[in-house]
Amino acid sequence: MTQPTEFQTAYVLHAKPYRDSSLICDLLTEQDGRVAVLAHKHKFTNPFQVFTPLTLRLKAGHGELFFIEKLDSVGDTLALQGNRLYSAYYVNELIVKLLKRTTDSEYFFQQYQNTLKAIVSDGSLEQPLRQFEMTLLDEMGVWPDLTCVTETGEQIEDSCLYHVDPELGTLLGWDRRKSQYSGKVLNAIQQQDWQVEYAPQLAKRLMRELIQFHLKGQPLNSRKFFAQTK
Repeated sequence: MTQPTEFQTAYVLHAKPYRDSSLICDLLTEQDGRVAVLAHKHKFTNPFQVFTPLTLRLKAGHGELFFIEKLDSVGDTLALQGNRLYSAYYVNELIVKLLKRTTDSEYFFQQYQNTLKAIVSDGSLEQPLRQFEMTLLDEMGVWPDLTCVTETGEQIEDSCLYHVDPELGTLLGWDRRKSQYSGKVLNAIQQQDWQVEYAPQLAKRLMRELIQFHLKGQPLNSRKFFAQTK
């Protein structure tokens, strides 16, 4: 991007001080995906809060770094507390640590917004988090197809046992080093049918295993918040 973009919606995923008068902000934007932005504090009156929609226009900076050409408006910060706040931080941290910069996807941006709306509502946290994790892994191109055996292309059968390898995909049979899943549960996870017995619990386990692999040893600080509340 060499010219300023059109105005677009963006959210701050993470911000850190840069020198005395600036911030480097990780943004998720509607048009340009995840970008790093250098923001001078004297130009803006502290709008860079997480979970706050911004309307802005970007321009190219140095390398992967962008500048804010113009900040048009700042929306209301979502009212989040307790586990809902920690869940939203978890979502942001996953994006920062797993999603490549300038991965342009309006669909992913919409799913992020939908996830925040679901988190701030009074509903269950588990379902929107599982849906977001699936969406993120799919956006990264690493979500395994749970409807067929990767090696043979054979359809998953409800009555059979399978294991899922982050690199090799969905495999038939038992492996003592891997978690086991019935075909019925795998089909339910793929279709996000959380009424199937054990599907919610096993989906959480599967997501954790896949995400842990792709983090490549990076810790998730947001998980510490959850641990402190238990």
